[in-house]
Amino acid sequence: MDIQNVLYPRSKFETLRTLYYAAHPIPIREISYRSGLLVGSVQSGLAMLLKEKIITRRKLCGRPYFELANSKIQEALSSLFTVLTSHRLQSEASLLNEKAVSILPVLEERNSLIQHARKTLAL
Repeated sequence: MDIQNVLYPRSKFETLRTLYYAAHPIPIREISYRSGLLVGSVQSGLAMLLKEKIITRRKLCGRPYFELANSKIQEALSSLFTVLTSHRLQSEASLLNEKAVSILPVLEERNSLIQHARKTLAL
């Protein structure tokens, strides 16, 4: 199975991520609430994930609840989300570094102005 097919479209990925972090089976409306997706988008994502047998559906009190199909999928997703989180953190650190480097000339200019003002006032 190609990883891009698992991650796209967004509704499928967000639904999968929501189910991964859920401690127990959850209904569609809860998935919608937690993921920030519309119920229709969640239903679309669930249909794709059910077809691929990544998740399972069962009825509790007459309502459908969804969860990951098995522990192997849980382990694979754990690795995937660890890599994605690491990549995101690296990207954010790189962006912060770029911003810091771009600010340095401004700070150096202000510092030299402050030093000049101090020297002028000290005379």
